[in-house]
Amino acid sequence: MRLTVAEIAAFLGMSESGLRNVIQRRGIMAIGKRGRANLYDPREVIRHTGTRDRQFHPECPSHVGQ
Repeated sequence: MRLTVAEIAAFLGMSESGLRNVIQRRGIMAIGKRGRANLYDPREVIRHTGTRDRQFHPECPSHVGQ
């Protein structure tokens, strides 16, 4: 599964800029593109986010995490 920063941020309850900071700080590499948006493996991103960074959002898109 490949998701955009916006989709992963919505799932984790994080801001997109906060998630981009984690991605940059941890050196997580994009695994593809959708239009202009980079795509990431959500398992890899979640593994690198701390529990204090995230709070799972009940209104995240239904396809995230499937």
